[in-house]
Amino acid sequence: MDDNGSSDWKAPLSDPKSNDPLQSRQLSYFLAVADELHFGKAAERLGIGKPPLSRAIRRLEADLGVVLFERTSRTVKLTPAGETLLKRGRAAADALADAANETREAASAEAIRLVIGTHIDADLARGLQARHERRTGTPVLVEVAADGSHASAMVREGNADVAILLEHFFQPDGLDWEPILEEQRVVALPTSHPLAERSELRFRDLEGETFPFGEGHYGRVFRFLAAQDTESLSLRGVTEPDPRLRYDSSLQTVPQILGRVEFGQLIIFMGTSMANRWNRAGISYIPVSDISPGRAMIVWSDRTRSQRVGSFVLTATEAFDECRDDQGVPAVDRDPQPA
Repeated sequence: MDDNGSSDWKAPLSDPKSNDPLQSRQLSYFLAVADELHFGKAAERLGIGKPPLSRAIRRLEADLGVVLFERTSRTVKLTPAGETLLKRGRAAADALADAANETREAASAEAIRLVIGTHIDADLARGLQARHERRTGTPVLVEVAADGSHASAMVREGNADVAILLEHFFQPDGLDWEPILEEQRVVALPTSHPLAERSELRFRDLEGETFPFGEGHYGRVFRFLAAQDTESLSLRGVTEPDPRLRYDSSLQTVPQILGRVEFGQLIIFMGTSMANRWNRAGISYIPVSDISPGRAMIVWSDRTRSQRVGSFVLTATEAFDECRDDQGVPAVDRDPQPA
């Protein structure tokens, strides 16, 4: 079997024991593959491996007694049956998410379910929580997701009302968002680096350094961490990434990257709040003047019509508008006191 799930397997036969041939998880897997038309990218988007995704699609095809995708070693295409399921399945998934949202709203005593990514400053979430509860009397329940992809999926699937996520660190499909924090970015250097004592740097000062790099969905994250995002390039008056830059593609997590920084093997750029969250004794964080800022976003489903969600978004964006300090931290209670 190759990356797109191609093999010599033929048209499936329906399973006579299956009383429920289409379950919500199977449908979400099918929709991801139908959107991406690539099993590897769909698995990455779902946060699962390619083999279990391929098995789930084959089981769905067997349960329904149809072939949903034409697979070759290079391409994946929807069959006519797949096109039909995509049209009807999308509407069913939206209806299911809406039903889940409405049910949870009715059962949650009007609480707002806020999820944050692991890179978000907890003080920011606590401050917005206190500000909104004081302003509206509506309780805010906070959950921490494994990463931005999981947090955005929770919002998209109706398991959370809103999320606070870093720009570039989540999949935007099916979501709306607004900035609620903007701050200068810093470069993470080992304390032994010749530039570690400087008060400010420009990108050109770092010529010859190695940056993290990744592919697929995480390519956006790594371009941001290497200051090769579109906004950073524009600020430097260029349109394409510098071909002289050296990249390391063996990296996957921020702790792993920072461990390599401490040993002088590479450098990355991050917002000041993210640097504070991942502060390490062996790393110096130096402001860089000609790269894009770091931003935190308030994120919600583009299908929601909930007044509760709209009210929380208003709380967050008003806090951003009232931003007072030089680092761009919104005017929220940084250390809220219990009532």
